[in-house]
Amino acid sequence: MSKEALIQAMGSLVSSHGYQNVTLEMLSRAAGCPIGSFQHVMGQTYTEFKQQYITSENSAHVITRRRLDADTRRNSILQVSADFIEKTDGGMLKLNMVILAEETKLSHSTIQYYFHNTEELREAVIAYAIANNRVQIINQAAALYPSRNLISDNNDLTNQ
Repeated sequence: MSKEALIQAMGSLVSSHGYQNVTLEMLSRAAGCPIGSFQHVMGQTYTEFKQQYITSENSAHVITRRRLDADTRRNSILQVSADFIEKTDGGMLKLNMVILAEETKLSHSTIQYYFHNTEELREAVIAYAIANNRVQIINQAAALYPSRNLISDNNDLTNQ
């Protein structure tokens, strides 16, 4: 039982049941954490945690600074990037390493570890958007790169 398990369980429950419907009992059961241990593990009450969770979901996405495996961290960064693009007018053009570091609350060097430059980040976000059917991002990418066939380009990348 860990903070990570509780945060991941909260994300799963919110996506399947909606923020308002998640209870402490549901969260504890999903994370395998006794209800009485929640405050000890998280260092805050359930009400404080839930408020912080929704605040982080609606504004800056907070990705934990704890060690995550590389794929999990990379996918989290891509998800935040995709969310930023969708909520920001002209998001694909505005997305860069500095903004992403601010959105994720990670250091610029951590972002650069996974994506060496903004163009590489955009390419990865496009592949992520195609794989996850994020149509708004695909449309922005098609407008940004009109001469490319984004679907076949990304299929070539994934088949290598």
